[in-house]
Amino acid sequence: MAYITLNEAKDHLVIDKDWTDDDNYINGLIDMVETVIENHIHDTFENLISELGAVPKPVIHAMKIMISHFYEVREPIVTGTITAVVPYSMEYLLDPYVNRTIQ
Repeated sequence: MAYITLNEAKDHLVIDKDWTDDDNYINGLIDMVETVIENHIHDTFENLISELGAVPKPVIHAMKIMISHFYEVREPIVTGTITAVVPYSMEYLLDPYVNRTIQ
């Protein structure tokens, strides 16, 4: 189940909703990112909803950040750049929701 819509992802990516060439790709990223985040937090979106009433906004934003990352960076290697981890990003958004009872 998609917890963000294609249009929400396109808004975050700053892509015109009328441009549809990458819609299938973006929908695939939405599905993939849901799985990746569930793996990261060791919990399911369904459990978050049953415990908190909804998927928390920080988790939704983390999904958008990750979709943006995979949309922009489509290869495993980037050359000729200087990189740095952006503080207060994915881990900052997701860590409060990690199920720490999983060992």
